Amino acid sequence: MGVQVNGPLTDNRKLGDLLRVLFDPAHNYEGGTVKNAVAETVTPADPLGQPVKKVGAQWQFVAGADIANATGVLLHDKPLPELLQNDITAQKLLILVRGPATVHEDGLPANDVYGDAIVPADFKARLLALGITCIEGPEKTSTQES
Repeated sequence: MGVQVNGPLTDNRKLGDLLRVLFDPAHNYEGGTVKNAVAETVTPADPLGQPVKKVGAQWQFVAGADIANATGVLLHDKPLPELLQNDITAQKLLILVRGPATVHEDGLPANDVYGDAIVPADFKARLLALGITCIEGPEKTSTQES
């Protein structure tokens, strides 16, 4: 899935399609591997914005129905390899865990990594509880005349 910006959808989503404002990266981010704890094989082709939760010391993908338990959002904009049940990502991923921060509403995923729908209002409410504000966007480019 891509982001529509004055034209057709593209598959080249970048971090700026989701993240608008970040005040203190050392405070807002954590790095960690993410585990597929569900009995399904997943291939996260577009992990940017996917909800995750920390269970003990391990991050896990969050299913859309469990969005109220999300404690972070992936800020990784490259496809991930196939993950079988209980597989863990080989690399550490960047995770937005708290605000103050602002994200583009249009950059949030419509579905979780398992293909199930995420209710946008529930996702935005959970982000707000983490101190992360959602705004419409991404902003359109404008021209100023002199």
